[in-house]
Amino acid sequence: MLKLMAGAALIAALTPSMDRYVAEQVDRTGLAGVSVAITKGDEVVHVGGYGDATAKTPMRVASVTKTFTAFAVMQQVDQGKIDLDAPVSTYLPELKIADRFTARQLLTHTAGLPRAIDTSAIRTSKEFVAALGSISLGSNGYSNVGFNLLARVVEVTSGEPFSAYLKGHVFDPAGMTATVATVRHDESPAKGHIYVYGNWVARPEPAAFGLGSGGIVTNAEDMAKWLIIHTNQGRTAEGRQLLSAASVKRMRTEGFGWSKEGPGEFQHPGNLKTFTAYQHILPDTGYGIALLTNTGMTPTTDDSYGIVRGLVAMARGERAEPVDPVMPVVEWSMVSLTALALVLGGLGLRRSRRWAVRRSGRPAWRKGLPLLRHLIAPAMLLCLPAIAAVLVGQSSVAWSELLLVSTSTVVWFAVMAAASLAVLGAKLLHLARGAEEPARVRRRRPHAPQ
Repeated sequence: MLKLMAGAALIAALTPSMDRYVAEQVDRTGLAGVSVAITKGDEVVHVGGYGDATAKTPMRVASVTKTFTAFAVMQQVDQGKIDLDAPVSTYLPELKIADRFTARQLLTHTAGLPRAIDTSAIRTSKEFVAALGSISLGSNGYSNVGFNLLARVVEVTSGEPFSAYLKGHVFDPAGMTATVATVRHDESPAKGHIYVYGNWVARPEPAAFGLGSGGIVTNAEDMAKWLIIHTNQGRTAEGRQLLSAASVKRMRTEGFGWSKEGPGEFQHPGNLKTFTAYQHILPDTGYGIALLTNTGMTPTTDDSYGIVRGLVAMARGERAEPVDPVMPVVEWSMVSLTALALVLGGLGLRRSRRWAVRRSGRPAWRKGLPLLRHLIAPAMLLCLPAIAAVLVGQSSVAWSELLLVSTSTVVWFAVMAAASLAVLGAKLLHLARGAEEPARVRRRRPHAPQ
């Protein structure tokens, strides 16, 4: 009894501190909207909203969805309907490559599947499986494809559409009445933001299939109920067993939808172009922490992650460090680089005639060779989607996606390319006109003796 009273007193003391910390950091970083859920054991410590968000604001949790998918798979394992070590062809015989990996490999990203494929036109799990007909396996790595396949496996073994399965076997039993599993990222009900020159601008999420890998929309109140299940041995706060304690533990220890962050800490983040989410559990202390934002991924560390680390520190009785905003620094660096590109382009235009005069009379190849450097920036701009695809491990990245992730970076490359082409055009024009050396630069030649 004394231990319970001491624990309750600690929670009561910690709640206002956590609330104040998040409020201060949201103000410090300028994030548009943030909601948090903090639990301990089977109790809700705190739920709240900050900025333009409340604890009830619907948020896309992106790849946090994978933990829900793994949970559904383990429910089917507990019922004997899925064998983690059987070839996936057991459940999806129509997929030719499915005999080369197991459900366990899909759960642990070790099946050799790509990170993602183009799913803009896909609307069902069946269509997704059909789209993989010509795919080949490669090296192991993080894969949205694998978890989309797992959603289809659960549909086959349960006889229910995956969205309906999650509603009937996870969301409703857990009391998560505001949570839905959408098939595509561009479906309602949620709208996020992108960061453009220091401002958060509302934008719709690009069309993509995310059932199994990233389609869940939820809020902080419901995430608190979800965290409790994982820190309460598979039981809801009301004591309803949704998954065996052994399977809940396996999810953490075997990496099924969770990753080890450090000693006694497990997590899974989620990032879309217009939303970000984090969920962390500390089984040794019983704490669970979820942070959801209606702001999307950036080329650098997201400022909301610093808030999560501060909350984890507080849950461990440690000091929470203030977050040093990174995103404004990056954005204004892009502004400076863009301005520099404009200045250099202007100087290049101003000096283009003099450049042509100095090269008059030279062989064509000696005139043309120095001009090639002006094609570097345009080439880099054209290759930007391919470069981004390599960096994120995808087969392709669309221009629309690049603009959502970092408008300022695309603008910088575009300005560099435009400036380079303008200078190139000016030099070619002066060469074609046979530019004459200005009188102030021309050397006087002595008259030859008669």
